[in-house]
Amino acid sequence: MSRTVKQLLYGALYLAVIGALGWWIYAVTLAPAPSCFDNVQNGGETGVDCGGPCISCAIKHLQPLSIGSGSLFGVDRVYSAVASVTDPSDLYGAKSFSYSVAFSDANGNVLQTVDQTGFLYPGQVRSLIVAGVSIQNGIPVKAAFTLDATSTAWASASDFSEPIYELSNPVAAISGNQVQITGTVINPNNINISSIHLGAFAVNNLGIKIGASTTVLQNLGPFRQQTFQISIPLQKGLLNSVDLSASATSIEVQALQ
Repeated sequence: MSRTVKQLLYGALYLAVIGALGWWIYAVTLAPAPSCFDNVQNGGETGVDCGGPCISCAIKHLQPLSIGSGSLFGVDRVYSAVASVTDPSDLYGAKSFSYSVAFSDANGNVLQTVDQTGFLYPGQVRSLIVAGVSIQNGIPVKAAFTLDATSTAWASASDFSEPIYELSNPVAAISGNQVQITGTVINPNNINISSIHLGAFAVNNLGIKIGASTTVLQNLGPFRQQTFQISIPLQKGLLNSVDLSASATSIEVQALQ
């Protein structure tokens, strides 16, 4: 082997050693540590930024909750807003999520924003009702719902399911300028139900929702029952158009163990 070839081989070997040493120094002292947000499968992940020490890949690739357009009801500067929320997954529910409602006037100015939290069982569609919002600094004509997708705390259907309850004898009546819906919620289980969220609508003779409100019952013990009342204020001109039977059956219930 000629002297020139040996020099080239030694030079190549020297450069390889220097390069490996430089890479090791970079990896140890300068390279960023693996994380769950670097778009690289590393650090024990089973997928890109999921699995292992990161969020499970099943949850990472879930379709997010979706919120529909908002409806606005108002009486004497007290307003309620309603929108539907959907969980497209039958395998995972949202144990909690955050959303906000912005009340805006005809010029698009936001008069007030209300922050709320909710929960949603797997595959469920329900109404979000934000009721009793007092606005004195303008007249809102629009209520826009915004979901904070990063706030959703997912849980599998096996770990997050709705306790059984019974809704008994719902009745609607006109009282003053309100539609009052009453009834009884029964817990037929041997477990405590920590909260029961009830929402209801005033429905007119055309089947159109013209008002909404909510109430919450707390700590319904095993084999116990509790009465409830939901009061929905309406403008005087709408009272004669209320379909009491349809309003009484409009109740939506969510129970949380």
